[in-house]
Amino acid sequence: MIKTPHGEFEICPITFGERRELHRLEMKVFWDDAIERDAYFDLLSWCMEKAFKDPEETLKALDDAKIDEVLNAVYLEYKGLSKKKTQVRIATWCNFFGWGNSLLPVKFKSYEAQSPTLSKVITFTEDEIWAECDRVTAEDKHNKFTLGQNLYYNLNFFCNPKFFIDSEIEAYIEDYFVSTKFNLPLSQTLHEADAKTIDIFRLISEEISACEKRSGEIKNGK
Repeated sequence: MIKTPHGEFEICPITFGERRELHRLEMKVFWDDAIERDAYFDLLSWCMEKAFKDPEETLKALDDAKIDEVLNAVYLEYKGLSKKKTQVRIATWCNFFGWGNSLLPVKFKSYEAQSPTLSKVITFTEDEIWAECDRVTAEDKHNKFTLGQNLYYNLNFFCNPKFFIDSEIEAYIEDYFVSTKFNLPLSQTLHEADAKTIDIFRLISEEISACEKRSGEIKNGK
């Protein structure tokens, strides 16, 4: 499911092999520091055919400019350049160390809280929470910590960590632990595996390694 200014859309997953095909199309778009317009629309058309079982029925109410925006959102989702990755990283840390007892709301229109990056109290909406997350991660210019670690230690200043969790995230984390504990493959072959699941599992593994490192530091008094 992707959320756009023009509505929410259920999209079909792509396999690892299809993600590699998407990468090949992408390389034709961004070539020599320029954007090839025809190649870009070929990429959007590819995303449309993969995402929707009946593209015409799904998108017929939108004009061409809005369709392009929806398809660009599909592309970003397929590439993993979405908020879902940040949610997974945060949830991994919270599952490892605990969710805490934040007094800030999970569901809201807006509220006031301290911004750790702006050093003042500001009004937080959902968009502002994500903007704060971007500012927090931007401060780690040398990538000293993982994105999950950076956010985990700043979240309680400005939002309730449970804001980031949903049933899909919980399912990914549960599936990861079942898969790794019992050594269960994602599919019969790598090319048949769901590309998004591979990306999510990679992120969880990366953050768990960072959690274990941090846990060791805490035990050693650091």
